[in-house]
Amino acid sequence: QVFHMFRIADKYSINKALVAKRICIGSDFDGLINPVDCCQNVTQYDSFKKLLLRNFSAWENEFADVSGYRVSDFISPADLLENIFYRNAVEFLQTWYK
Repeated sequence: QVFHMFRIADKYSINKALVAKRICIGSDFDGLINPVDCCQNVTQYDSFKKLLLRNFSAWENEFADVSGYRVSDFISPADLLENIFYRNAVEFLQTWYK
């Protein structure tokens, strides 16, 4: 559903680079949100991230056929996933919970 968020941002003229800095995955393991269904515990996050990276190109091709643009035109898949899995949550917590 990450690609869908970019499509909504495009529809409403929201900066897509900003969207890439606002999405994050959390779980009860870190206290942010409900657990990710496919991960029994935090040790499986790295495998999940690698799965997403391996499939990113195929999913992006489908997305580009519908949207007319590629997310990787403004952020690399590796950077986007690092943001989603780590950077964005850390930045949020550092900003709002000093």
